[in-house]
Amino acid sequence: VVQIMKYHITLVVNVSFFFTYICPLAEAEVYTSIADLGQLLHTDWEVLKVLNTYLAVEEERLRNLRWLKGQYEKLYTVAMQDEESFLTNPVNAFLLVKRLSEDWETAGRIIEAETSRGNLKIMK
Repeated sequence: VVQIMKYHITLVVNVSFFFTYICPLAEAEVYTSIADLGQLLHTDWEVLKVLNTYLAVEEERLRNLRWLKGQYEKLYTVAMQDEESFLTNPVNAFLLVKRLSEDWETAGRIIEAETSRGNLKIMK
């Protein structure tokens, strides 16, 4: 009987200790976890802003590429109507060479677009 009483007293003391000291700590952990989740939510918002910026830059880059493609298509359509007379015209020949040297560099820069890659590096 004495053994059982000691066991019950020890159990009561341990349970009291648990509810007095351990449970409030667990409650504090819940509040800390909620605060951490709040920070994650704000981080999620930042990711969303970066993605919106990235998409805007990419859409602008694609608009520029479509415009450039349209310019090449117009020129090609005119040139192919009468290729020989187009190429024998010195102005057309000069503009063709200029376009293929200088404008091609511009097209390459638009295609590679370091700004869009920079936005992705921010996210890493």
